[in-house]
Order: sequence, then structure tokens, then C-alpha cells
Amino acid sequence: MSLEFSDEAKEAYEKVFTTGGELSWCWLGYESNTKMKLFASGTGDVSAMVEATTPGDILYGMFRLTKTDDRGDSVRTKFVYFTWVPETASPLKKGKVTGHKPIISKFLRGYHVELNLTEEAEFKDLDEVMNKKITASAGANYDMGS
Repeated sequence: MSLEFSDEAKEAYEKVFTTGGELSWCWLGYESNTKMKLFASGTGDVSAMVEATTPGDILYGMFRLTKTDDRGDSVRTKFVYFTWVPETASPLKKGKVTGHKPIISKFLRGYHVELNLTEEAEFKDLDEVMNKKITASAGANYDMGS
């Protein structure tokens, strides 16, 4: 199974993945059955990314965040790979995800955690869930617990 990525999708991913890049997130969506396009991109926190989703579109995204320990002496850039497959998407669209997701995850390389979202209710605590998963994936946790 082959999948192409538009130049805009490639550029947006690079701008998110580059530390200090112009963007902090991007969503990729389907231009056709065999091509992904840039659906939306921007700066800001994960709530800005969530606002760009639509109920019927299947989207794949990358989000960059900076994690700092309690003392502030360790700053790390982390990346989250999102898959948004809303329940309202058509069964035919949902069927594409199984075959395309591995290809897209290779394109959006370098992520630390993956979150699969299917309901808008999951957006409510997304920042907290994302941060817990990032912390858990980091291995050693040097926060002082305060």
C-alpha cells in the first residue's frame, strides 16, 4: 500500500519537528485515497490543535511540547503523534486507517508517545493525559514530587 504526502504536509512536519521551529503542531488529512495533505497547523497549546479538528475527518497529527523538571534544570522537547478517528467518520474512511497508520507513523517519525482519539469527550483532559504519558515514557522521573 502506497501513500504520498503533499509538499505542504512535509514542510509543516519539519517545522513542528525542528526544535525552535515555527509551528508547534500540524494535522494531516486525506486529499485522496493515496495522498495526504496538510489539514491545519499552528502554534500554541494542544487546545489550539483540538480546535482545528472536525467531526467527520480522520486526521493524523504531530504536537511538540517542552517538558521541564521541578527544578528547571532539565528541559526536554517531546513529540506526540495523534490519530483522530471520530465515531462519526464513515466506515469506509475508518477502514483506511489500519493500512495507512503505519505508513503515516513512519512519516511522522521521532515521536515519543502515541494517542488515539475517537470521541470529542477525550479532548477535555487531553493536556493532562498527554503530559502523564510523556512523563511515563521518559523512564526516570526526577521531579521532586512537590
